[in-house]
This record gives sequence, C-alpha cells and structure tokens, in this order.
Amino acid sequence: MPISDIELSNITLTCGRSIPLTAEIFPENATKTDITWQVTDGDASIISGRITAKKSGIITIKATVSGGGDKGGDYEKYFEIYAEEAKKLRGNSEYNQEYLEFIIENCTALTKGKPETFAQGLQLMPHDALKTRY
Repeated sequence: MPISDIELSNITLTCGRSIPLTAEIFPENATKTDITWQVTDGDASIISGRITAKKSGIITIKATVSGGGDKGGDYEKYFEIYAEEAKKLRGNSEYNQEYLEFIIENCTALTKGKPETFAQGLQLMPHDALKTRY
C-alpha cells in the first residue's frame, strides 16, 4: 500500500537543543514506513532521527520513504520548521539563581546522573556569569 501523506508532529525547535523528529504515516497500513530525514535548507543537522538547529530561522527538512510512493517509487515530503533562539538568563537576579538550581538538580535525575547531556543548550549571561556562584 503506497503512502498518501506524512504528518510531522508539532515540535518546538530551540537552537543548540536536539529533539526527535516524529511523524505519522498515512494510511496506517502503508507497506513501507521507514523515514529518512534530511536538512535541505537552513543551519541544522539531523543525526539518528534527532534535529539540532545551529542558529535561528526557517529550517527545511525532507522526509523520504524509499519505495513508499506510487509504483514503488520513493515518497518525499518537505516541511518547514522555525528554530528559535535559546533563551538567555541575564543578570544575577534571585529568580535566575533559583531557576538554574532547579535545572541542575532535576537534569541529573532526568539524564541518569549525566547532567551535561541535558544542559548542552543552556547559556549563562553576562560574560562574567561563571565568576558568580549559583
């Protein structure tokens, strides 16, 4: 059964953060369902089905299912995703300190003791933020 459509799940893409690309294939009983993803325009990369934007802007990606189209041809569909800038914490306010402490405490649990995998996109501002103890 050839593919009639692919719908990309709603995603929020933030620069520097990696998120999985998930999609639904129609009809549900399509014969071929393995999607290959490719960035066709924009500053992003896809590795093992996860997209990471390097800077903000429109990213165009292509979903391809080999042999999933009519008469055994490939089925292809293009999607545009907007990548937003990562939010930056500014200043030395009490709110920012509490927020950072919350992230650090909780990301350890979420990443099985490896918080560096969770906080890759976290940016501290201003430039001397590392001199301040959080």
